[in-house]
Amino acid sequence: MWRTRQTDKGTLLFLEGRGEIRYWTDRTDPAGDMRREVQAMLAPDCRVAVAWLGAGHGAAAVFQHCTGLRRLYLIENDEARLQQVRECREVTAALADPRARLIQLSGQPAGSAKLREAFEADSLFFVEGKVGLFVTDRQRRLEPAVSDWVKAALLEYTRSLLSRVALRATRGWHMLANALLNLPHAAAERNLDALRGLARDRPAVVVGAGPSLDKNVAVLAERAARVTVVACDGAWTTLDRAGIVPDVVITTDDTERVWRHFAEVSAARARAVVVALLHSSWPVVRYCRGAIVFARSDLPVDRSLTGATGRPIPVLDSGLCVGHAALEVARILGATPIILIGFDLGYKGTRFHPRHAAVPSFHERPPEPANLTVVPGVDGKPIRTDLSMLMYLREFERRIRLLDRPVWDATEGGARIEGTRVVDLQTALAEAGAAKAGASVAAALQAKAGARPEHAPALAPALLQKWEAGAAALLRDVEQACAVHGARPAVGGAHPYPFLARHREMLDMLAGALNPRLHAAFQFAWEDWLKDAARDAARTGTVLSTGIAFLEDIARTARLIPGLLAVLRGPVKTDPAHLHVLAFAREPERPPLFRTIQRLCATAGATLVECAESPDDLPEVWRAFAHTGARAALAVDGALFPAAWAIPGRVCLDLRSRLPEDSLLADQWLPGYAVICGDHATAEAWRAKLPADRPVFTVAGDGVTPLPGPGTTGPDMLSLADLIESLEREVAGPTG
Repeated sequence: MWRTRQTDKGTLLFLEGRGEIRYWTDRTDPAGDMRREVQAMLAPDCRVAVAWLGAGHGAAAVFQHCTGLRRLYLIENDEARLQQVRECREVTAALADPRARLIQLSGQPAGSAKLREAFEADSLFFVEGKVGLFVTDRQRRLEPAVSDWVKAALLEYTRSLLSRVALRATRGWHMLANALLNLPHAAAERNLDALRGLARDRPAVVVGAGPSLDKNVAVLAERAARVTVVACDGAWTTLDRAGIVPDVVITTDDTERVWRHFAEVSAARARAVVVALLHSSWPVVRYCRGAIVFARSDLPVDRSLTGATGRPIPVLDSGLCVGHAALEVARILGATPIILIGFDLGYKGTRFHPRHAAVPSFHERPPEPANLTVVPGVDGKPIRTDLSMLMYLREFERRIRLLDRPVWDATEGGARIEGTRVVDLQTALAEAGAAKAGASVAAALQAKAGARPEHAPALAPALLQKWEAGAAALLRDVEQACAVHGARPAVGGAHPYPFLARHREMLDMLAGALNPRLHAAFQFAWEDWLKDAARDAARTGTVLSTGIAFLEDIARTARLIPGLLAVLRGPVKTDPAHLHVLAFAREPERPPLFRTIQRLCATAGATLVECAESPDDLPEVWRAFAHTGARAALAVDGALFPAAWAIPGRVCLDLRSRLPEDSLLADQWLPGYAVICGDHATAEAWRAKLPADRPVFTVAGDGVTPLPGPGTTGPDMLSLADLIESLEREVAGPTG
């Protein structure tokens, strides 16, 4: 039993029979001390807290102070002490509370894995970031090592989850767009199952895009034919320069910029197999020259979309970054051992990518000081990294612990990856080189019977109409709920807005693009409101405001669907000889260059129409392209963000009357994009800023003249119609 004893130094708390001192205090009010410590360490709106079970007598203070608390994890790492502490009345009462969870630790790394598993089961409680740790100074002195790694585990999981939440909140709509636009390709191509066992018992080198790749790519080039090379997309340019054709290239990013990893690789890229997720970058899928194999994430939208086609696509456990997906693909291929190179997971100076990375902005962005930390390197010395790469490192370690085959780390420098054998690449290839060489993955895939579907299921018009009608019905009901009922939720029932049950299929499609933070905030506000018998005005107001935000988020996402489906259906049929151009501008005043282009359009017999839709309303921009049959966009001084025209897959002429800004992200300019300037000086400034494959023109007479250099169409003047036609051929892609 816990006992207290007054001494001349204060109050002593101890376990009877053992004399184990828990803490000293100079006051005679332990309960008051505990309340004050809780108030100092935990915010009142805390949703999740972690505390030592030995502080269970203070759990009541935690529950009282944190009125919105959903989970209190009580941890203990000593079996004998656990049994004794259980005899404490306050601890027993704490464990009886449904919000409490007891976690018995067993040291690292198993304890960290157990904590993460518990956290993942309660992930909804973490998405607001309202997380606290209650470890007093006295408890930290008693268990310093465990206290530190529990704090690290909590911080690491919270950062990881909030990173995923931020991704969904900011990029979820784009992942949904990619998934819909890639679906016809995914239904027609091979899927991940076709790769299983194609490199069985052969060594594989998994190539990351870290700065050390510059150092050891030459060694790999000497023996690349003897191993299976599985490359992250960011490493492809470096491999290509060394004459290495990877067997498999993995691309999982949803952003437009990763297309550059494919654009700057030689024609040999057609010999590599590309593995893409359903939500991978749509331009990458569109312009892929070689074989492509599809997988998907295990998200509601993936299940909903692939289920609708009648042809299942297997799940790829792609982890937190493309490197995790590459490791998993090497496992699926059946390779052993797996040799890692280029996985520095840290900085070399200000770089964390190879010297010749195809995405230049990675080198232009210095790391944020607040996000920097250090980890042990392979040589035992500290290496500088950031929080994102730290999360990737921990996930690599977790995956490697679960693998049934050896993983060797031949990255020269970089962070130490626990669970790997550290070895230099020359030695690793010499040891693994005794394995019998086999056919390339591409050749084995080509020879595999039944790997490619003979008759790809099409997205029937009836299916597209069903999705469009479902989105319209959901939007109508949500808007009615906000307008008529003031978003007041129903009291009782399984869901605060029962009408949403009618739209389950559409909500599953939209789920990955919805903001989980808004959902959690409303869910918790509603639950607290139901518990409050008085339902005071303040709490009711919180429910109403969070409910409106939750419903409006659904409405914003539902509005994406008609525009995307319009793109899937393709443009309306128009006279191919007629050139229709949609113009977008943010400023009411048009520069003189705009009037010049108007004249060139008239000369070319083209119709130039200023689009009434806001350049920021992407769904309406997409619909405008599809419904008008426009062949090109005309953006005045960058009115359209690249995603606006990349998704419809049209030509984009960007009129630039000003010099480029320093913040310009040149890696986002894709096929079909060209800059037109009114004078040579402005054109030269843009030529210096943009990638070499993006043409820059100046206006000359009745046409435009390209600046000489790589990526331009030649020295001759082109009419506006000829320029658009040449860019359309580029947009059509290698199979267009």
